[in-house]
Amino acid sequence: MPTWNFALFEPKILYFGNPVALVTSLNEDGTTNLAPISSFWALGWTLTLGLLDETKTADNMRRHPECVINIPDPPLWPEVEKLAPLTDKNPVPELKTRQFHFGPHKFETADLTPFASEVVKPMRVKECPVHMEARVERSLAEASLPRSKFSAYTLPATLSWTATTSTRKNGRP
Repeated sequence: MPTWNFALFEPKILYFGNPVALVTSLNEDGTTNLAPISSFWALGWTLTLGLLDETKTADNMRRHPECVINIPDPPLWPEVEKLAPLTDKNPVPELKTRQFHFGPHKFETADLTPFASEVVKPMRVKECPVHMEARVERSLAEASLPRSKFSAYTLPATLSWTATTSTRKNGRP
């Protein structure tokens, strides 16, 4: 059994990794925004999302409090990675300019397919085997981080979908 030595540290953020979800939200023009997130968790039918306030997803959730949390399976990692450097915010917030660039056509860029939802306006991601349509019940805003702010959104899942069959070709449903 290893013996550990410990040192006090102050990370920029408390983040230890989570699975990735693709969140869809509604843009001002009625189109669907698509963004990868990893700050989320669920308890029962209630989901909690953590979003930086500077993101397009957070803007969309404040204006139109609905979304779909789409859970990709491991073979979709290349498509998820194509989304990682993109933001739908124009201009790109100063906090994000080193890592992100404006990319408004995320479904096309990532070779993913928008798919109609049943009870919310944002589209689902057809290639993801799990979709949870949700409406914001509560948001806890303005918790401070150095140089940024974030909000936590509590959303009871309205409908939850899972794939029942797969027609995979080259790792794609």
